[in-house]
Amino acid sequence: TAADGAEALLRLRELPLPVLMLMDVGLPDMDGFTLYKQIRDNPRWRHIPVIFLTMHNRQNERKTGLSLGAVDYLSKPFDLEELFLRAQNAIVRTQRESLTDARTGLPGRQLVDAELEAARIQAAAGDAAVCALRLSLRHADAFRNQYGALAWSDVLRFTSLLLTQTLHELGQQNTFLGQSDEQIFVLIAAREPALLLAQTAIARFNADVEQHYALAVRDGDLLRTRDVTGAETVLPAMKLEATEIALT
Repeated sequence: TAADGAEALLRLRELPLPVLMLMDVGLPDMDGFTLYKQIRDNPRWRHIPVIFLTMHNRQNERKTGLSLGAVDYLSKPFDLEELFLRAQNAIVRTQRESLTDARTGLPGRQLVDAELEAARIQAAAGDAAVCALRLSLRHADAFRNQYGALAWSDVLRFTSLLLTQTLHELGQQNTFLGQSDEQIFVLIAAREPALLLAQTAIARFNADVEQHYALAVRDGDLLRTRDVTGAETVLPAMKLEATEIALT
């Protein structure tokens, strides 16, 4: 939860992205519509579904919220069960439409494709600074086969959080970050910031990757582990790698 609009923006910058936002129209420092417009203007946040909450059952406020793109609107006092059901429906609808990844909360393939198309239009118009990078997790299949789906989901969440924190630390809040596939993340930003972000995130991921391999011993680019019978298994260490996506 956030006490006001400024705190909400700070949490969006620093924490994993929420799968849904419940937004009061009457915030202490700004109205909810203003906050929502700021969220919609940011390529990293604009996909997050929002339900507006208000003390007043005013038709014009309802129309304003829905016209801005909110998925729903509730007047106080509201029934908690109804709120839960509306929130649940919004989340399920977003995930069903592949707008977000259920594990990381990042924009999914449909939104990634839309942002890439916008970047291609920019590049065709002469913007040579725009850059799109594909960040791929290598050797992920070997890890998933050895440790299972739950451990793999933890890796995806770790990678998403690492990328989000790196964006925040480097002050690149308007960089688009999405997940186009099971093992692929996409960054879209100006060229120099994008390359710096990728370089920093790759170094951090590759340095910390050993933590995901339970009871394993690192041997260069390999990790040695044993199963319940004591038999040794040698796995290639996962790596985060970047390649540029052609925009022209």
